[in-house]
Amino acid sequence: MQLDHIAINVKNVRKAAKWYVNNLGASIRYMDETWALLEIGTTSLALTIPSQHPTHVAFSVDSLEDIPSDNIKEHRDGSKYAYVTDSENNTIEFIYWPKK
Repeated sequence: MQLDHIAINVKNVRKAAKWYVNNLGASIRYMDETWALLEIGTTSLALTIPSQHPTHVAFSVDSLEDIPSDNIKEHRDGSKYAYVTDSENNTIEFIYWPKK
């Protein structure tokens, strides 16, 4: 298991992405009106709107069996995921990227 990305909520995905590109040198891996995935060095940052995803920290897992939840869903990019909350009520995402 390893850190996959950190997701923060923003009001305007395109405006926020532009700020990260201009101020932190981020590159855009994907962007639409509801979320963007940015790379800043070796770190991935997701910009999401609150109605789509909660603010969270995501960890990638090697198999679906490593996701500690029965409520596994699929993102539009084909990855499988589940949100859980830690003991302090923070949202943690476990994400599985299917092997190509």
